[in-house]
Amino acid sequence: VRSVNFQSFMLRALTAAAVFGTIQSDQVIADETIDEIVVQGKYLSIDKVDSVKTPTPILNIPQSLTILTEKLIQEQAFQNLGDAMRYTPGLSVSQGEGHRDAIIIRGIQTTADFFVDGIRDDVQYYRPLYNTSQIEVLRGPNALLFGRGGGGGVVNRVQKKAELGVSFTQLDVSVDTFEAYSIAVDTNAEVLENVAFRFNAYYQELDNHRDFYGGESYAINPTLTYKLGDETTASLSWEYVDDDRTVDRGVPSIAVASGPKKPLEDYEDTFFGSPDENLATLEAHLLRARLDHTFSDQLRGNVTLHYADYDKLYQNLYASESVVVTAGSFSDVELDGYRDMTERENLILQANLIGELRTGSIDNTILFGIEMGNQETVNARNDNVFAQNSDDQLVFRFSDPLSIPAFSFSSPARDRESEVDFISVYLQNQMALTDEFVLLLGVRYDSFDFDVLDIIEQNDGDAIDGNYDRKDNEVTPRFGFIYKPVDNLSIYASYSETFLP
Repeated sequence: VRSVNFQSFMLRALTAAAVFGTIQSDQVIADETIDEIVVQGKYLSIDKVDSVKTPTPILNIPQSLTILTEKLIQEQAFQNLGDAMRYTPGLSVSQGEGHRDAIIIRGIQTTADFFVDGIRDDVQYYRPLYNTSQIEVLRGPNALLFGRGGGGGVVNRVQKKAELGVSFTQLDVSVDTFEAYSIAVDTNAEVLENVAFRFNAYYQELDNHRDFYGGESYAINPTLTYKLGDETTASLSWEYVDDDRTVDRGVPSIAVASGPKKPLEDYEDTFFGSPDENLATLEAHLLRARLDHTFSDQLRGNVTLHYADYDKLYQNLYASESVVVTAGSFSDVELDGYRDMTERENLILQANLIGELRTGSIDNTILFGIEMGNQETVNARNDNVFAQNSDDQLVFRFSDPLSIPAFSFSSPARDRESEVDFISVYLQNQMALTDEFVLLLGVRYDSFDFDVLDIIEQNDGDAIDGNYDRKDNEVTPRFGFIYKPVDNLSIYASYSETFLP
């Protein structure tokens, strides 16, 4: 399947027309001398990584990382984060049960180590790229910069922001051979003196080769930038995401009488679920305010306040065992299923102070930061119940399409309310000892306070009231040493840790 990006297509057409015009001119003016022009381009449009929180050149970062720029995202027509991650070394993309981003970094699977402008974005959903200017993948533990989690690494999206002094509008349209399509708009203008407004939006209609698959997704993201003075800039962003799609868990394997299980062939389009009940919906509001201030040539700081409200539902039936083959034909299939509902609110405050100073012959880049926040989550899961056997699993005759017996998502399996309060303090110094040697030292302290209410346990009539609480404190170090034998090469050794409270 090949998607066509009309913006790139029009560019190629104009280029071809220009070449044809040049050929005609050469035939008329054969003796004219043509100057040779060499155009060089690169995908790495900037030499710094937003997620490391300091103005550090890439060669001075003692960590394995990959940067995907806005130009690469557009030219490859990536629609969502999963598309982009397939082209990232040291990382693979898993199915995510048909409703969420799920990646494996250095062998560790995660659905939560995602960030936007360095702020945690941990609800499970498919993240669109319509408002993304850069994707940064940092491999290895990152507790000092990002806090808990991230054992294999983290993925940070840098959001597009309103820009002063420029005006532009860009429209992108893509369509594939299954008639799935997407439309995205990006417009920026300086609406008042020192005030810029940017508006990003997209709509996507989903379809593919699978039976009964479909859905739609759309989002809007207005941003505002206000330059309060020569040293101070404020920015405001609100994003709304709405996603409604079929949950497709794929096809099972084949169970044969002897030998290993085999892939199911000739049924690549068969939907092993309920066309009406396999669905996922997401509604999210993300509000972010940031203030940047330069105190002097050697000292700057920023403060970000982030609020996010997520409402997520997914429910599905799926093949829980291999399809049974009897007498050369498929005979039985087993289905299982559940419904999962999540409501979450995140409130996070992050402040960073970056100092650049020289002590003797050593250039120091010092980062001091504080992060604090509150996360409230309501999560419930109901198992499905088949009317035929009053169980959540049922074996029945295989057919294409499946003829699924009556069922309902009516058996409570989990019902919890949780609240987490946390505060973190981190300090890091990156020291350029010489032009060739760089030393990095850092440490982070995290404190967590958990409260959990298990509603099912509270109501089951025993002596346990279902209330749980826990406090955790963690200290995580980070060390790095870099040797740069030439200007465009760095060799590094590093040590870092992470944790899950």
